[in-house]
Amino acid sequence: MASSIWDVQRRSVREAELVFTTRALAAMSLQLLTGFPSAGAVASITDGQDDQGIDAIGCSPSAPDLWLVQAKWSEQGKARFGVEGALKLLHGLRQLDNRDFDRFNRRVRQHADRVRDILESPNAGCTSS
Repeated sequence: MASSIWDVQRRSVREAELVFTTRALAAMSLQLLTGFPSAGAVASITDGQDDQGIDAIGCSPSAPDLWLVQAKWSEQGKARFGVEGALKLLHGLRQLDNRDFDRFNRRVRQHADRVRDILESPNAGCTSS
């Protein structure tokens, strides 16, 4: 997550910890879902400005499998996925479906070629966990 440090350097320590904890949750989710090693899960983090509601993207290197993660963290265990977050995510999913990567941050764009390949694969399926 070293590349993620710079977007939190002007936040308070508490806010930065919340961002890092949320990103760690997204990475851990990808590890559990995909079996990715720690470094692979960390490299999949897309959270930040212009993530369009997608906090991590996991792309299988060998199969047409794509995992999209939206993570929420609360120290009290009361994090919510509200209407605003859902609408932002829906908009982001539509942008992915349209292969419109221009409005995404560089963290998402680094996955663009593989996401495009997966979405265009006739063997791609859809499941939810």
